[in-house]
Amino acid sequence: MNENPKWEILQREFAFLLENGFSYEYAYEKSSDKSCVYIHRFQKRGAYLELRQTSGGKKGFLCVVYTGTYRFPKLEVRQKKLFTCYRLKHLFKRDTEEELLALYAEALKNEIQDDRLYGIPVQEK
Repeated sequence: MNENPKWEILQREFAFLLENGFSYEYAYEKSSDKSCVYIHRFQKRGAYLELRQTSGGKKGFLCVVYTGTYRFPKLEVRQKKLFTCYRLKHLFKRDTEEELLALYAEALKNEIQDDRLYGIPVQEK
């Protein structure tokens, strides 16, 4: 059993990664200004994707490590239409953490090209 309280949400939204051999790990880091960054790591054979969220939960970003190279793709820019629709939907109502995680899962699904996600093989042949 996973100790992350959001495990059921993550298991449902990121099933496309978990079903294809990615393992999940939850961690957090505290900085000197007492803020906290929550890390959702999906790992496969030494490569991993990290969805990082600040302690307020409103700011998220992606870190990808593949072949020793760190990359920080800006999903908000790459998936502009998806994020704009999301912001318009939540213009007058606050979003939940479940909706935010679903948004990032959908953005990552859209980023898969040739069965690879930022170079990491999603499906084995």
